[in-house]
Amino acid sequence: MDRPSANVVILSTIALHKGNSAGSSRMSKFADAIALYSSVYLFSYVPKCRIGETNIVEVRKNIFANTCQPKKSRLAKLLSPIFLLQFLRSVIKYTEEKKESTVFYLYPSTRPALDYLVVLYLIWFKSKTVYYEANEIRRFIPKLQKRVSFFKHPLTYINKYRSLIKYSLSEKLTRYFSGLVCISTSIEAYFKKYNTNTIRIPILTEYQEKENQPSLNYNSNEVFKICFGGMVSVKKENLLVFIDVLGKVNLKSPDFQMSFYGQVSNIDQKLLENRADKYNISDKLFFKKAVQQKELIQVYQQHHLLVLPRGYNLQNHYGFSTKMTEYLESGVPCLVTNVSDNGLFIKDSVNGFIVEPDKPDAMVDKIIHIISTYSKVAGSISKNALNTVKHELNYKVHAEKLYHFLIEKNVS
Repeated sequence: MDRPSANVVILSTIALHKGNSAGSSRMSKFADAIALYSSVYLFSYVPKCRIGETNIVEVRKNIFANTCQPKKSRLAKLLSPIFLLQFLRSVIKYTEEKKESTVFYLYPSTRPALDYLVVLYLIWFKSKTVYYEANEIRRFIPKLQKRVSFFKHPLTYINKYRSLIKYSLSEKLTRYFSGLVCISTSIEAYFKKYNTNTIRIPILTEYQEKENQPSLNYNSNEVFKICFGGMVSVKKENLLVFIDVLGKVNLKSPDFQMSFYGQVSNIDQKLLENRADKYNISDKLFFKKAVQQKELIQVYQQHHLLVLPRGYNLQNHYGFSTKMTEYLESGVPCLVTNVSDNGLFIKDSVNGFIVEPDKPDAMVDKIIHIISTYSKVAGSISKNALNTVKHELNYKVHAEKLYHFLIEKNVS
């Protein structure tokens, strides 16, 4: 029997096509999965952009994207609700003119105005089927910010709590969506109080047989290269504590270097450098520029160990880092902390290494152990990591389940 078919339109304020963010990477693989069964449209909001045939191109088989280019405009922020509504109206006009069944999917960002308008216009006014990507609990983001006094920094204080209010409202609106695609088990459990129609889809990737395996040889006469990839956020990633860890590792295994690939604020870089000075390891830290998603694997394969040292906080508990999947895909052994769903995919000394969060001494011991046994275990860990990608995180593994959730239940 032929399967029911419907186009899937993904909406967001982030750059979905040719973006260099975790969100664009996730939606790219999400689109690849759906495109095995139907057409997918990646529509990113750009002020004054009207969706139409003239600005839509096919970027991969069955995957289309709008090509509107952002332009600097002083009115863009002030009039963003009007432009957002125009954007949504043009999307609806385009899909209705095609006279094909369409399911919508919202990928949220730090700009929740689109969330509100999707509910008001697409769901309530136009009665469309719309799904929601639940990948983090945004109302916890302001809690990561430094506490400030209202009297000393009134604007910062007000903006922090304004963000808390708008994210909390957006969260409550998820009850009106047709269903939620959740990135982690914790997020799925959390959002069920608003919407019981959920499915869990982890970070997805594309499994490819590696023609050139990473060089995993290491001897004590060379420098052991450690790498962190992604946004270098001191607080979110627990990086000051990780510098403490490296300071203690240096006492027993001094021949290492630590590279950070990603955007870093001047304040955070200074904090990391000052902490490194405390342990006399400043010369071992290297801050590199962010690289394009397509270049990440090659960068990672120039190192011996990839790290994700997150501590426990509510944002990390509910979220699920794209970095872990990228690490596994590279075939280079990774060391992560047991937050979120990391423990569902990483088995210690099997396909990676894992320690409990906020246990710096345990991480020190683990890194020293990894360095001393690397040549013996790295090959099998790399092989098992790639098998995890192939059998658990490959988008093709989740495609049918995702298709059934979004389309088969809604299109007859």
